[in-house]
Amino acid sequence: MMLFKRVAHVGHLPDRRILGLSKLPRVLEPFSRRRQVQEWLTKQVADWLDDQIDPQDGGVVLGTNICA
Repeated sequence: MMLFKRVAHVGHLPDRRILGLSKLPRVLEPFSRRRQVQEWLTKQVADWLDDQIDPQDGGVVLGTNICA
């Protein structure tokens, strides 16, 4: 196994509910604790945002930095 560091960018265009910036890491943390591939994690976070806060639009981008 290789060591790597994940970098996450999450954004949303609020409709009715506004999610504060401090809440976004709290959304990512439970999903990221599980062993899974990056694509599934991205989809899970995007689906959660869509289901819970129903934004006009949103985006989730995850990246990896491999640690040497």
